[in-house]
Amino acid sequence: MMTENMVAKGISKFQALFRGKVTREGEYKRAKMGADILCPFLSSPPSVITAILQHANGKLGKYSILYDLGCGDGQVLIGVAAATGAKCIGVDISDFLCATARRKSLEASVGSLVEVWRCDLSTFSFNFDRDGTPTAVFAFLVPSCLQVLSKGLFKTLPKGTLLFLYKFPLPLQDGWTPFAEATVDDAVKQGSLATLFCYLV
Repeated sequence: MMTENMVAKGISKFQALFRGKVTREGEYKRAKMGADILCPFLSSPPSVITAILQHANGKLGKYSILYDLGCGDGQVLIGVAAATGAKCIGVDISDFLCATARRKSLEASVGSLVEVWRCDLSTFSFNFDRDGTPTAVFAFLVPSCLQVLSKGLFKTLPKGTLLFLYKFPLPLQDGWTPFAEATVDDAVKQGSLATLFCYLV
């Protein structure tokens, strides 16, 4: 069984990959292969953004805040910001991916709405007084990481926060039950389908 200590070590290993030990080209290739990485980078398909907007039921707008935990190249941040005008905050451990997300948000003319923070999810915490209360949180993370977050970080979310998880659900035994499950494209296998799990804290 995966323990919190094992997950922390996995995250540290993932972090080490982005400290000059691989080239930028190799980073993308290695991440997509999932080699030795706890949470490999895969860009979320556009259908995921569409499903988020549909199941947010109008709650994402100009005065809303969406977090993307493990935001990668900023695909979800940019899509939601462009569609709704919401403030979108991304967190990622890779300096290169953070820079890529910032650049892409500027190219998409939503740079004023998107913030990207370089941060380790194993130590990340929300600061509601400083950053505002999140309306929604999105994550595309592997089950071992979600298991830890379900007992920690996600428990700190205010009641009423929307939580969208792509491909992998939260453990039912921890009391998490989705209010909806949306069928979307699979980022891993082209032509296949995956699920967006929608929760209300």
